[in-house]
Amino acid sequence: YLALNVGDAATHVAAHAKRYLHAWGFTGIQSVLLEAEACDLILDSRARLDFGAGKRAIFLAALTIAVMEHAVGNGYPHLGFVVIDSPLKSYADPKSKEQRDVEVSTVTDRFYAWLAKWKGPGQLIILENQEIKSDSSKLLEPLEFVGDGDGDGRQGFYPGMQIDVTDA
Repeated sequence: YLALNVGDAATHVAAHAKRYLHAWGFTGIQSVLLEAEACDLILDSRARLDFGAGKRAIFLAALTIAVMEHAVGNGYPHLGFVVIDSPLKSYADPKSKEQRDVEVSTVTDRFYAWLAKWKGPGQLIILENQEIKSDSSKLLEPLEFVGDGDGDGRQGFYPGMQIDVTDA
């Protein structure tokens, strides 16, 4: 068994994550700790995994960005970017039975407003299906993929391949 000695890193990463969560509307969260062995957050004495799917996703996004900010900001090894897939989708799911302490629109609007002001260190790539307010959209200039690919827009990140049926 190897005990991890993360020193002040856990405190700094947790402070970053708490700052993000407050900016995103979760101002009721009083304490955020990083549990080194699990490398996961504890929020107000509850493990991140004890929350519903929507909060778990948002809290994981905060942790992921906080680790990057701490590592890149201190010159520690890190790729310098993170890709986060659908941090808001589960929280916004109308079928979810999860207790929402913060309105979905508040979290979505505040998340994108925060993202529009992000100045690093590092680069954030967010893949999401939630609508963005026009003022945040103007600042972010997001790449949007809509439609079914039949003239209505792009289906995804990779352009579709044209298949010549005469060669088949």
